[in-house]
Amino acid sequence: MGLVLEIAYVVIAATDVDAWVRFATAVLGLDAAPGPGASVYLRYDGRAARIIVEHGTTDDVAAVGLRVSGEASVAELSARGALWDEQPERAAARGVARLWLGHDPAGVPVELVVDPAEGATPLPGFVAGDLGFGHVVLATRDKLESERFWVDVMGAKVSDRIVTTFYKHQVSLVFLHFNRRHHSIALGGPLPRRAHHLMIERATVDDVGEVLDRAVAAGVPIVNLPGRHPNDRMWSFYCVAPGGLQVEVGCEGVEVAEDHVPTTYDRISLWGHHPPAAVAPRRGAALAPAVRSYDVPVDGGHLRVTEVGEGVPVVLLHGSGPGASGPSNFLATATALAERGYRCFMLDLLGYGASSKPVDRPYTLSRHLEAVGQALPSLVADGAVHVIGNSMGGAVAMLLAMEHPARVRKLVLMAPGGLETTDVYMGMRGIRRMAKALYGPDGLDRDGLARVLELQVHDGVVDAAVLDDRWGVAKEQPLYVHRTLAVPDLSQRLGEIRCPTLVFWGREDAFCPVSGAQRLQAGVADARVVVVPRCGHWVMVERPKLFRRWTVDFLADAVE
Repeated sequence: MGLVLEIAYVVIAATDVDAWVRFATAVLGLDAAPGPGASVYLRYDGRAARIIVEHGTTDDVAAVGLRVSGEASVAELSARGALWDEQPERAAARGVARLWLGHDPAGVPVELVVDPAEGATPLPGFVAGDLGFGHVVLATRDKLESERFWVDVMGAKVSDRIVTTFYKHQVSLVFLHFNRRHHSIALGGPLPRRAHHLMIERATVDDVGEVLDRAVAAGVPIVNLPGRHPNDRMWSFYCVAPGGLQVEVGCEGVEVAEDHVPTTYDRISLWGHHPPAAVAPRRGAALAPAVRSYDVPVDGGHLRVTEVGEGVPVVLLHGSGPGASGPSNFLATATALAERGYRCFMLDLLGYGASSKPVDRPYTLSRHLEAVGQALPSLVADGAVHVIGNSMGGAVAMLLAMEHPARVRKLVLMAPGGLETTDVYMGMRGIRRMAKALYGPDGLDRDGLARVLELQVHDGVVDAAVLDDRWGVAKEQPLYVHRTLAVPDLSQRLGEIRCPTLVFWGREDAFCPVSGAQRLQAGVADARVVVVPRCGHWVMVERPKLFRRWTVDFLADAVE
């Protein structure tokens, strides 16, 4: 037995906690109980919480809790090179005696915990106990670096690997175990989310079949039909929880012995696990939109593109804050549009997210436009798309509509930059705080980023998952990207925007003054402006239903 004994729990940051809990209880068959604050504890064995659901904006794994025996284990893990910070308040929220917080190389929060709270009598038909929570498959930016962390630092052992192609998707996974469970952690390639899926193990095929029946009856999207994996021999199916995170429900998983020899497999399944569309194409609408990530070459390196959906093409351009990326701004928006017949391309602009970050020349608005213009023909044959842009991404979108009008069919803007002089922007409270965080004597740190993000939204609350995700990107961003950013005042050129334009602006925006909404209304011939009360800089995050409804109605005029 190593220093880590098991996965004790996973934490989910859900945009709709009630919907997630209904799914967990009515479909998965778990028990729910109120946790500290607004969180909900979900259990199935003797532990009080195997899944903790709390409010967030990412619909993703917010943390992975690992049980250790005590402080001596944490000291040993620290000696191996990991940083751990004891946090009593988090310990209380998780129902554990003590808790230390750290992060894996991909930015996933990892919580080392001692003495998780016990619950009531275990529910029948679940497999957990000392094997721990089932498993979680984590995305990585650098799989080799992540594998070294989990193996060399955390003490996990390699169970096996799968390298193959599955329905045109390249698959390369490494499976890791802490105890007899075949794998508690698996590592894959880059994804828009921190986790590809969670797995909950049931005792029998009938137990799994009953969950499948309840999922179908409830209209839960089924991603993969029943099948059996070659490595852990799990008989399972995959469905989609509210918000888009996948959940595998399986049974008959094998355990590993001390003398286990890792094997590399060339298939994802011995049989089955087909997506429903493969066997019943007419029912493809029941599938959750598939998310794909890849790189497109441009001058200076590459742009990372995250794509979801099929149909009318839409390009989404994020803002300039530290740690920003296409999916962090727009994954929920793009998924909603994909479900309505749009093919969405979330671009990480040059210098941001997983795109290249060269320091050869300044990050002017023209340079961003140049890179986007080079990428568009690789995405859409004629380069003509709807464009959605927020903040700096909105300024890039406006410049694209001005200088390449044939490429922009319709324009959706959220508090775009480029409508005031630099002096006006530097007077904004959010910009001042961001400059202080970036250029202070000690440089940007996680707390400074948190203070910046607090002003992005009107209520000042940004959940930990968003902060952790942004910090994972921000700490790898050269300061040169921010220092050389130059956005000119485009307000005198607004008359050059000829395409239909929809504008959103939070009335309490602390970064871009709401006067920009009036400038767009007056300067763009075909502009519709929505000023949203009690809302800050992230309309799509703070008022997602309003934003999606207006955007879908606006774009739908172009859909036959």
